[in-house]
Amino acid sequence: MGEHCPSPLLHPPLTPLQRIDRIQSTLSSDLDHLFASTLLTLIFNPAKGKEKDKAPIITTEGEKAKLTADLTECLRTYDVLGLWRDAEDVIRREVVRAFVKKVSLGRPIFHAWYS
Repeated sequence: MGEHCPSPLLHPPLTPLQRIDRIQSTLSSDLDHLFASTLLTLIFNPAKGKEKDKAPIITTEGEKAKLTADLTECLRTYDVLGLWRDAEDVIRREVVRAFVKKVSLGRPIFHAWYS
């Protein structure tokens, strides 16, 4: 016969506010991902060792300029949306964590600071 359609009682339709929240959440997640990947590419390139397979290597000034423009647009978007804390969280989560790992070389961070 025809396709089985789930009962509307199991999944009631979303209210307009729920739809807006879902869209905003998706856009925010996409913005965080774009911001993090652009920032990491600019900061940690050219990639070396194991990381070389994960990150593109910036080969021209034009590529660097495009990444810088993308980063600027991300920051403007965070500003327009009032999501500066989200941008700060991305920096903390991606950049600071990578730096701490690099500095500590696998040792607890306090040991690296006081060695």
